[in-house]
Amino acid sequence: MNAPDAIKTKHADASTDVELYCMQCGYNLRGLAGDPKRCPECGKDNSLEVLLFPAARIARQLRFLEGAPTLTFAGLLLIGFGGLVLFSESPLSRVRNLEAAIVSASVPALLGLICCVLGTVRFAASCLHRPGWRSTLLRFQAYAAVIFIIGLVTVFGTILIPALGPFGTIFRPMNGLVTLTTLGIMWLVCVWSIRKLYRRTRAELEVLQREVAVAMYREEHNH
Repeated sequence: MNAPDAIKTKHADASTDVELYCMQCGYNLRGLAGDPKRCPECGKDNSLEVLLFPAARIARQLRFLEGAPTLTFAGLLLIGFGGLVLFSESPLSRVRNLEAAIVSASVPALLGLICCVLGTVRFAASCLHRPGWRSTLLRFQAYAAVIFIIGLVTVFGTILIPALGPFGTIFRPMNGLVTLTTLGIMWLVCVWSIRKLYRRTRAELEVLQREVAVAMYREEHNH
């Protein structure tokens, strides 16, 4: 084997651990060996030399695309926490120091607003302002909120159900068994729901990721 062929083979073997995307449909080719890499979804033969050149830049761009919605959701949680602080110290909760409540709530709310703006701007830039990025981001926040609520209800339910004895005196002889069964079902539903919503969220982002990968390959090779 001559030197160029040896170098080519080395790159082909190493590329199985690199995030590479089909130039036609954006399918993730990670783990596929050989050069060219045939896309299992659309059948296009992708030259390894062409794929490797912009691979690092595309992978970095797609990491930003994944992380930005999480930053936005963290901002929404901070804003919600600020609202909770304001309500807990407001006249509605029989605490009359409204000025202190506003000051206490403004810090997390301001940080949350900054995170929301940065996350939104970063997401828009990372997906190259592709059509539908706003609706994808909104759906991500909706799924994340449902996952958060399900997790919260499950955790608090795990704490409260044994303490409250929800089945009363009628089922007292079987209270322990009934409680454990209830908690088990609750956690199974929680895990199943979160897994399903997480997969749906990932699928939403994957559509954009593939579009961005294809657009960046085309932009790179049009220059």
